[in-house]
Amino acid sequence: MITGFRNDYFVMGRRGERMQYDAFNKYLRENAMRILDRKISTHILRHTHVALMAAKGVPLEVLSRRLGHGSSKITRDIYFHITKDLQTSDANLIDAIASDL
Repeated sequence: MITGFRNDYFVMGRRGERMQYDAFNKYLRENAMRILDRKISTHILRHTHVALMAAKGVPLEVLSRRLGHGSSKITRDIYFHITKDLQTSDANLIDAIASDL
């Protein structure tokens, strides 16, 4: 989905065959529960990916294009909780600097 267009294939299977998105998601959910005793899906991985990139300072517009959203407003609305966490983190950094003065 690098291009922002969704298709039926997500990753390659064990023998190099293309694995469908839903099949991979099912495989991920079942094995994550079995191994980690935790629910994990491709959707959760997508949110984690965005959170990690945002925490490293990747601009909203870049994230929006990477996710295939039509506008950065869509990205901002969906991932608002991440932006809010970053705002809190930013405020804490500034407070720490101010307290050192």
